[in-house]
Amino acid sequence: MKLSKRFWILVSILLTMPIFTALVMTFILFGSLDDVLKLLYYYRNNLSFSPETYPKLSDTINYLIAGYSIIVTGIFSYVVWQTSIRSYQVAESVKKLEENRDKETVRQSALIIYYELLSAFSNLRDLYISRIIENKNPNPSQLFFSQEWVKNIAALRDKLSPLEITEVHKLYSRFHTLKFFLESESERANLDAYIIETAEKVFASFLADEMLKNDFGNITIYLNRKYSIILSKIRIATYTANHISITVQSKEIQLLSIDNTPVYLGSMENNIFHGKGTLYNDEGRPKYEGTFQKGKFISGKVFGYYDNGEILYEIEYEEDIKKHGIMYKRSEIDHKIPYYFNGKFVGNHISDGITMEFHNNHAIKYEGSIQNEEYQGYGILYNSNGSVRYRGDFGQGEKINGELFGKDGYYFIGIFSNGLPCTGDVKNLSNHFVQNFTGSIVNGKPHTGEGLVFNRDQDGYDRHQHEVQDEIDYFEEEQYYREQEEWQQEQINQSSREEYERWDEYIKAKWNNGNIKEYEDKEINKRVYIYTNSQKKK
Repeated sequence: MKLSKRFWILVSILLTMPIFTALVMTFILFGSLDDVLKLLYYYRNNLSFSPETYPKLSDTINYLIAGYSIIVTGIFSYVVWQTSIRSYQVAESVKKLEENRDKETVRQSALIIYYELLSAFSNLRDLYISRIIENKNPNPSQLFFSQEWVKNIAALRDKLSPLEITEVHKLYSRFHTLKFFLESESERANLDAYIIETAEKVFASFLADEMLKNDFGNITIYLNRKYSIILSKIRIATYTANHISITVQSKEIQLLSIDNTPVYLGSMENNIFHGKGTLYNDEGRPKYEGTFQKGKFISGKVFGYYDNGEILYEIEYEEDIKKHGIMYKRSEIDHKIPYYFNGKFVGNHISDGITMEFHNNHAIKYEGSIQNEEYQGYGILYNSNGSVRYRGDFGQGEKINGELFGKDGYYFIGIFSNGLPCTGDVKNLSNHFVQNFTGSIVNGKPHTGEGLVFNRDQDGYDRHQHEVQDEIDYFEEEQYYREQEEWQQEQINQSSREEYERWDEYIKAKWNNGNIKEYEDKEINKRVYIYTNSQKKK
């Protein structure tokens, strides 16, 4: 065994201690050491011990022994003191190593959970788009999670509140169930319903489904308040202490920063957001601005941003209830965001202001003003294929003045009554009474223009023999669309009326102030509309 340098120093001290002690005691008893040496040299041949000198020599020896003991005791005390200091330093170092190891374990667990949740939220969005919006094969086809997710969550018990720990555990359980449905062929029938249910719990309720199709580069913009704030706290836990700083701004205001980027500015209680404050996103922009209650945001504004930093939305909450919101359009040229609103909320819908609604196939149904949850003011209605159906003014949910567009070139502009065209100009009007009428209508009936009027049917009944009621709704929209589709089928073999047992014949006519004037009774002015289900057998 190799002995330390300190050991040999101690041995040297012990070996030289008697000589050193003798010299010291001699100096104490006799004064100058030089005089003692001279005296010893002078009486070198006459030194003798006598009863007179013996006590003095005895005292000298006792003094030497006592001095030696004192010095040795002092040396050992010093050695013990130094050893105690060293032991304390070692214990502190071990303690710090243990603390740093625990902190690193927490940080690693936070990193795993943070990025797993980010990935899970992104995968949920992709699944919702592929299965619910586009009705395609699920994308992605698999989900991946750490096998020690329970242990990782438990490591964050000092970073999150007990309720937040429970929420994270529920999230993982839900995503594992989604993983099971996704990867099990026998459970695919439950997949879509579970995707919808999970999305409703995770994503912000004021975002329409169609909003998920737009990629803003950061999945956190879609999350509701609860999971967004939890994710922010987990992100803080991923940094070491030398990256995080807390600056006291005033008695109640503290600034929490990561690498000089603000994370939270406001009041905190036991390291929990509580009171007035602002929580920032990853880029240092305000995300939640208002009042927190034990880590939960209850009043104020919530912000979302485009990838270039422009505000995408701001939602105002009051006592945990949505009160007002704005979803911004980027520009009239940039139509990447097919969703916007600006008004007061009732539940998750705009009740007063400007809003948008969607068909079941996620195409835009309506965009425009709304009041008391009814169409009011200017707005545009769309068909499910994206074409404009109506644009103009609404009153109490009904069309009152504007343009109506239909199939086969149908068009009306003017005044509506009970939501139906009343007085105005029309093109290509067709119903049971007229075909392809173009001109003006008054009180819902052709007034001035040209078109085809019903003449007779296959049984010889003509227009004058049929009882035509005055209150015919020429423009009942759903009926109109069905009739157009029916006529389109009936005209497949229009030139061969003899092939069909049932058909209707129309003749060209003019209207003047409500009076009908038929064209000359010639075949060139007639049109025959056949019934496809009455074709004669050959």
